[in-house]
Formats: sequence, structure tokens, C-alpha cells
Amino acid sequence: MVPKHSLMKGLSLPAATFHLAAFMVISSPFTTFANEKLTCNAQLNPRNELRRAAIGTLAMVAVGSAVVYTNNQSEPKTERTSGTIVDRRWKHTVTIEAFEKTQKTAWLEEVPNTPPKLPVNGKGEVSGAENIVCREELFRRDPCRLDHRESSCPEAIYREKCTFDTYVWVFKESFTVPHSDRSLGPEVEPWWPTVTLGPLERPSFSKYYEVRILLDITDRQSNSPVVTEPRLGTYEVASEEEFLKWVPGQKVEVDLTRFGQIKGLRKLK
Repeated sequence: MVPKHSLMKGLSLPAATFHLAAFMVISSPFTTFANEKLTCNAQLNPRNELRRAAIGTLAMVAVGSAVVYTNNQSEPKTERTSGTIVDRRWKHTVTIEAFEKTQKTAWLEEVPNTPPKLPVNGKGEVSGAENIVCREELFRRDPCRLDHRESSCPEAIYREKCTFDTYVWVFKESFTVPHSDRSLGPEVEPWWPTVTLGPLERPSFSKYYEVRILLDITDRQSNSPVVTEPRLGTYEVASEEEFLKWVPGQKVEVDLTRFGQIKGLRKLK
């Protein structure tokens, strides 16, 4: 039989605690069965009851500690490093939708009870329904049932099925203005494309801003620069205002996770 201490050798404290708790929980039913067999016709020993309660409490504490340790390990930790901004990238997209007529089919009670209303400046529209044509169609036929000595087949159930015209917003076209590389020319501030809208059209806008940073990766043990190829990191910026604060050639302080993701960016003092 292998000694218990050899099984735990090489494990960290939370891991060892977790394994010990698992062993106690698994072996508890067998211990209980053996005790019940020995004291089948006798009164239970109070010491055994106290021992069981202590083992259960210890197991719960150990499992709880292991769960907390695991959760802490899963949270990404960050470390600070420095870097230099080498590039900025942005993209603006304008998508145009049109309020167009289409035909739909539905049961009468599902048909909108209001007429369509066209938008004004892309707002205030109502899809509604018009040109409604309905006719009866089979909705459900229940199966025949045998009731004592007689069979009964309910009549088929019909409902009104309608075809009608309504309006929906549909994609028409999109225009994108990217500025993704400094080689395209001098630094250009973000701008939006100019679009012409029809009377039943509306625009929607999406934006993306990114800063590229050449990171100064250091050796964690000696705290000296690692002799490797420079590492390029990207940082997505939430707004145009923040995006314009960062300029190529600027020195910055970076919050870097252990997975290599940039979580924060600050001007280096």
C-alpha cells in the first residue's frame, strides 16, 4: 500500500487539499457502511458521530478553498510594461436601410390591426398591414379516439389565413472609409463618408479605432530586456476623442495580461 504522503508529494497546497477532500468524500460511504455493520444491533458510538461530523466539515472547507483558488487562477493578472505607439488605425462605416413593402402570410389574429405609416427622416414608421385578403384553411384535425365501445372523431378546425402587405427595414448598401496604414500617406483624422438618403431611407453608423504599440518586453527574472524580435500589440480604443490622444512615436505605459492582451494604456510620465 502506497503511503498517503507519497501521493501528495509534488502537489501545491490547494491541489493537495482538494485531493485529500476528494479522498475523504469518496471513502466516507464505505466507512459509514463498515460502522453500521459493526453496530447493527447496538447504539451508535458518539465518538464515531463526532468523527464523521469533523470529516464532513473538513471536506467542505477544503473543497471551498480549492474553488476559491481555481477562480483566482482563472482571473487574468496584468503586469506593467512600456512601449512606443507606431501606428493608428480606424474605420467608419455608414449602412443605409430602406423601408420597403413586402407581402406576408399569417393567421387573422396575428395580422397587425393598424395601417402602415411611412417614416419621416428615418423615424416614426409603423409596419402595419394593408390589402388584407383572408380565407378559411384547416388549422387542426384531432385524431380519432376510442371511447369505451364507440369511436369519436372530432370535426376539423378551420381558421382564417390572411395574406397582406406590410413594410420592413431592409439593407440597401454600405459605405466604409478605412485608414489602416501610414504608408497610404500622412496621418489623417477620422471622417465619415457623405451619403444621400432617399425619402424612405435611414442611416446607421459603426466605428472602430485601434492603436498599435511596439512593446518593450522584459525578462521577469532579471528584469532586463529580452533579446528577441520586437513584439507588436494592438489596443482597441472606445471613442474617437480618446483615439486622437495617441500619436505615433509617443511613449506609453501598458497593462499587459499574462495572455498577451493589452488591457490599459497610459501616457508615460
